[in-house]
Amino acid sequence: MALKRLTDRTLITGVTLDDLIHIVDVEVTTENPAGSSFKATVNQLKSAISGRFGVADSNGVYTYYSTLQSAITAAAAGQTVEMFTDYDETTSTTVNLKDGVDINFNGHTYLMSVAANTNVFRDNGVAVNCRLYNGTIKKINSPAGVSTTTNLCLYLTADSTIETDCTFIGELNVITSTNTSSNIIGGKYYSTVKAAVSTVGLLRIAGNLSNAYVESLSTGNTYGITVLSTGKIENCIVYSTVNSSNNNGVLLSGIMNECYVDVPGICVGSSSALEINGCVLKNSSQVTSSIGPVGLIRDTTVIVSSTNSAILINSGNQFKIVNCDIYNLVGAGISIAVSGTTISNTTIYSDNQSISTNGDTIIDNCTLFSLTSNALQINASLVNTPVNVIKSKLTSLATDTISHSDIDVDLTVSNCVVECLWDNSAGNPISLVASSSGHSIVNNHLIVTNASAFAILGSSTGAKLANNIYDGGAASGISGVSQEITNTQSTQGNILIN
Repeated sequence: MALKRLTDRTLITGVTLDDLIHIVDVEVTTENPAGSSFKATVNQLKSAISGRFGVADSNGVYTYYSTLQSAITAAAAGQTVEMFTDYDETTSTTVNLKDGVDINFNGHTYLMSVAANTNVFRDNGVAVNCRLYNGTIKKINSPAGVSTTTNLCLYLTADSTIETDCTFIGELNVITSTNTSSNIIGGKYYSTVKAAVSTVGLLRIAGNLSNAYVESLSTGNTYGITVLSTGKIENCIVYSTVNSSNNNGVLLSGIMNECYVDVPGICVGSSSALEINGCVLKNSSQVTSSIGPVGLIRDTTVIVSSTNSAILINSGNQFKIVNCDIYNLVGAGISIAVSGTTISNTTIYSDNQSISTNGDTIIDNCTLFSLTSNALQINASLVNTPVNVIKSKLTSLATDTISHSDIDVDLTVSNCVVECLWDNSAGNPISLVASSSGHSIVNNHLIVTNASAFAILGSSTGAKLANNIYDGGAASGISGVSQEITNTQSTQGNILIN
């Protein structure tokens, strides 16, 4: 039977956009020097002939456009612009988003490869509410240098709301929002390897960011997200595999809620006020959080293996850490260099000092556990500042549990369990610096492991002592500490200890 020619075959009664056709790609010569055979859909052929971008009317009939901007301009609010193939923008033309007009990338990549200081998308100063979904937006060949307003995948200056599941890839900056009412919901954000400066973030947020994944591949001194004082990020993941102490997670001057930050540099840094709620901060090589002046960390877990402190409070005052779990398997827990810090309802497990402070600190209802150093170390102080430890349990395995080393700090320990599990004559639950006075140690259970150690050790030291239990150690319980309570007990059983 003779083979039918194509022209002899019956004409099809109808064609849909999903029907397959035979295509010969003359640029691919793996099958034949004249070209290789592939299948394609009628829709692919139509978009290649008519344009790479389309807008369907209410009947599903598309109008095609050669550029994304022309399609967006033609679309009305409520319509969706679709992209039918990968696109490379080789001019410095920024696409202006339009309120109510969504973009469906259909799995394709919108690339801007022009070597110019320009942005891929922007709201152009007009409030835009739209969706960008199912695609990749990428900026490459950016000129050298760092900027927070150019070479971005997305630049928002109005109170716009952008909902997205797209992947955004930039060489350093990916998104900047300068409007305090702007909202970015969703998205995956990546940087490449251009160097940077510490004030720049892959995402620089003055408004709100939520449900985002941010990964830094840059070895420069940069941050994954820079959150300005008006900004807030929620339910975000910030991650990096670059082992650089300069590669940081979040530069936070605003609010961070329910986020997971895992970078080998600084997880969270700030030179301003901040608030962290319900987060996990994790790394393995450097300081987790360098923070101050005024702020709050609440309901947060910090996990590090660092020779530095898990949390460093190094400027300002009035910082609060509430209901947190802090672990450092190599170094210290919290280092405090300022006044006015309150730590409450918090567990700190550390290899080195659990808390090291320069004074004016309140530790309330906490658990401190140190493997090789003091649970609480009181250092050279802000002059005449108190340290108050209340309703807490402090444990050390290798040295004094509370070490007081500055004459200007008044130490108060009340209603606590302080135990030293170091079986050595120098293993004292509380060790007070020589010639200091004004301390108050009341209603505590002081546990000593070594028979020659003292529950409280001083040297010409004065303290107000009342209702303490000396459990173990030397029979006298204390050494080198004089009683500063001179008032007699009242008929009601009260003792004035001031």
